[in-house]
Amino acid sequence: MQRVEDAAKFAAWILENEQKNVFPAACVDMAVRKYQTKPNSPEWWEQNMQVFMQPSEACYVLRLEGWESSSGVKLEMSIAEKLGKPIYHYTATEQGYQRV
Repeated sequence: MQRVEDAAKFAAWILENEQKNVFPAACVDMAVRKYQTKPNSPEWWEQNMQVFMQPSEACYVLRLEGWESSSGVKLEMSIAEKLGKPIYHYTATEQGYQRV
């Protein structure tokens, strides 16, 4: 899936250029989902995203097409807000990514 590939590239870029550790949830979800017999529930994601995001410094959002209607992005941003984490938005550019 293209958005997962884009998320993985963005995570690698953040690691290399911003020197920040990231947890690309979409990438992990797709990798694990291939081996599951049933999908994780929204409640599972909400509970575990809080655990994953707790040690994070911030939430990084790549503004791909449809990001505003993505339930996953909405969940991540909601949890980041509840935890008092800053949310940084980026768009793709020819040189990499730019914070907006």
